[in-house]
Amino acid sequence: MGRFATTLLILFLLFCGLALLGYDDENCAIPMPLAESSEITVSIERIHNEQFQGYDFLLDLFLSNPDLSLCMKSFDLRIQYDGRALAYQSASLSETLRDCGWGSLSVTATELPDSTSALRVTARAADSIGPCRPIYFLNGVSDVIATLKFRVSTERRFNCTFVPIHFAWLDCQDNVLSSLSSDTSNRVLDVMYWIGDDSVGHVVGAPGYSGPSDSCPASPLSRNNIHYMNGGVSIVCSDSIGNDPIYGDLDLNGRAYEIEDVILYTQYFIYGLDMFWDVDSQTVASEANLDNEFLTTADVVYMVRILTCDAPVYSQLQHHSHTAVIDQQDGILTITSDVEVGAVSLVFSGAAEPELLYDEMYLKYDIVSGNLGVLIWSDGKNWIPAGTYQMLQLGIETKLKEAQAATYNGEIMNVEF
Repeated sequence: MGRFATTLLILFLLFCGLALLGYDDENCAIPMPLAESSEITVSIERIHNEQFQGYDFLLDLFLSNPDLSLCMKSFDLRIQYDGRALAYQSASLSETLRDCGWGSLSVTATELPDSTSALRVTARAADSIGPCRPIYFLNGVSDVIATLKFRVSTERRFNCTFVPIHFAWLDCQDNVLSSLSSDTSNRVLDVMYWIGDDSVGHVVGAPGYSGPSDSCPASPLSRNNIHYMNGGVSIVCSDSIGNDPIYGDLDLNGRAYEIEDVILYTQYFIYGLDMFWDVDSQTVASEANLDNEFLTTADVVYMVRILTCDAPVYSQLQHHSHTAVIDQQDGILTITSDVEVGAVSLVFSGAAEPELLYDEMYLKYDIVSGNLGVLIWSDGKNWIPAGTYQMLQLGIETKLKEAQAATYNGEIMNVEF
């Protein structure tokens, strides 16, 4: 073999070797052996700005791993909080990890006997990504990895409180970050919490909160190199709200469940929050059926049932247990349900003058910002029976955009259209 051919062969083998090691001239790094001093920080956001009761808020989970050689392909986190104060709504993987080809985020919620709730939050990199590269495998990263959405309870005992959200170990495999090679797992080194704004304390001697139970077997392939930082959220003090609202007192006149409250509620479904003069207080006051969801058709129905003195007991309500299917064909809107329907709220694109086809109900509508808002409701004496019924006649140029429905008992329904 000539000298030139030998040189080409050497260059080719070198290129292939670097490719196998994960080298890339833009965003890749050649993996290095894991250093004993490599340490990671995983933290739960601590939200200082006080959150209103009855509102949703977003909570970030952060990861800081400055070591380019420490590559991980998955995380499995467990967090715990007071389930009476906060209700989990949804979760999303960070944009950074989505762009890097990670699979979808998985969240499993568990209610515990002590009135707390726990979430198991897991995600995994796509197996097809290849060898270790920065960011793709959480190496050299200091960023949000996931965002959780919670709703703050309306119970007044949580007024002006701080609700801790902390890491927990209900299982030996909780709060583990797995290495890319699958032969090493990264586990807890210590657990910290904030004291004031600039100092921290350490959770010690509390199995389940400071680390896994002592009964969990030690693995020779695991490293204790993760600092976990607990967080939480502050709930607003009622003194900072213009009025301390009463449930059902939508017009804030100090008297709940009046006909004026119902009329104002029906106007909200057509004109939105523009009908309110104290949005925060009136949103809290809109809660009529105590389901921890606000400004819903179910609240209107239940408010009417209170006025007619035949409202079912709160504990008997079964929200999201029934479904309404709404169909629009040739300008006719029909509803199919397995239970009596007490109210339907609809938003259509385009302008039209709807005609009510089910005469036992009331119709309220108007065109706002180019959209047709419609509310079909009752004074408590009538309802749309279970089955399939025509509700409205509209122009064929309108298209249904949003829909809510409630049972005659004031329960939130699932809606399909």
